[in-house]
Amino acid sequence: METPLIQVPYKLKVKQQWKCVIVLPCLNEARNLQSLVSTINSAVGHSIPYRIVAVNDGSTDHTAEILRRLSEKYPTEVLEHKRNGGLASALRTGLNAAIKQAADNDFVITMDADNTHDPCLIPDMIEMCKKGADLVISSRYVTNGNQIGVPKYRVVLSGGINFLIRLRTKSKIRDYTSGYRCYKASTIRKLLSAYRDRFIESEGFEVALELLVKSINLSLRTAELPMILDYRMKKGKSNIKLVRTMLRYAQVLIGLSKWDVPHLNANKSAVD
Repeated sequence: METPLIQVPYKLKVKQQWKCVIVLPCLNEARNLQSLVSTINSAVGHSIPYRIVAVNDGSTDHTAEILRRLSEKYPTEVLEHKRNGGLASALRTGLNAAIKQAADNDFVITMDADNTHDPCLIPDMIEMCKKGADLVISSRYVTNGNQIGVPKYRVVLSGGINFLIRLRTKSKIRDYTSGYRCYKASTIRKLLSAYRDRFIESEGFEVALELLVKSINLSLRTAELPMILDYRMKKGKSNIKLVRTMLRYAQVLIGLSKWDVPHLNANKSAVD
């Protein structure tokens, strides 16, 4: 069942056209949001018209209050889930809202709200899309990429998952699970058109992998940009549930074919 959604009114001091919509799924990120949004504005505000779509996914801290306050100063739309529905639910809400506001040649950024993703990479990701990529991934596993301050168990988990997925998909992509990405708005529309109500089927953190695999299935062009994931910037506990996440990724590895393009499956069945 879809998580109940309430749209919170927001104010913009100046009406403007934007070229970049930044989707921020938020769960108990009150301690990180002020710094993150301020840095986003510094990184892109002077050169790229932008707008933030923040989805408060049932936070129990002061996230809602902080977002409302930020929306008075920065071009921010706040969407509220009454209950926590998980990362996939928040991304579904945010991406659907973003695509309603973007032209095909605009860009949609997805990033974590915990301050571990450096907004200064946004202009570079957009530039790579302008040069031909449909989707750009900020990657820990390419040359000059790294992760700092990440708990060892998460480093091992992430590295192992990415290695196994690379074997299964036979793709050259290095970082399948990074959620810090830049999509052409047209890419999101192609995914919505091909998968329709199956656009996002995941429930948790595996949603980043799902969107990438589905993009690969549509033969969309992907590129990777080096990223340093810096957990020293994060305030508060991680929202990831280790055992549940490991089980979901295991299920994904066994059944990657479930994300095949629906009409291709239908054609295959007809031939068989």
